[in-house]
Amino acid sequence: GRITGLAVLVFGALWSPVVTRFELVFAYFQECWVFFAAPIVVVFVGGILWKRASAPAAFYTLLLGFPMLILVFVRRELFPGFNPFNLAGLAALGMLALFIIMSLGSKPPSAENVSGTVWHKGLLALPLRDTRLAWLTSDKFLAILLFITYGSLYAWLW
Repeated sequence: GRITGLAVLVFGALWSPVVTRFELVFAYFQECWVFFAAPIVVVFVGGILWKRASAPAAFYTLLLGFPMLILVFVRRELFPGFNPFNLAGLAALGMLALFIIMSLGSKPPSAENVSGTVWHKGLLALPLRDTRLAWLTSDKFLAILLFITYGSLYAWLW
């Protein structure tokens, strides 16, 4: 605990000059954290939607996603007009390619590990417990409720 706390404190102190290169802290968060999100999204969505996704592929995709922070500084120096979100999208495509190649190159997960975690068409149907309240699980009702909620929030925060 103490050693980890000390390591995080030292890393934060060494990293602080990097943060000062940005005009605002918000700009730092926007540009840097989007590159942390790319591998996390690839692994999360890949693990939910693809039966062949493997644990080693997820681990190495997340591990190799951390050095992508250097892309923030490469973009600022070489391509100052290039949108960081577009660069993050390209990085996410690279991470997706890495995730797919590594999953196909490794041993597939067992069927019992995959059955409870990967999405399938059977999850589309909502269970009906009480026929008197069946309208609560209606797709049309939920879509209208969502539309009204977002429309109200949009009008209120405008």
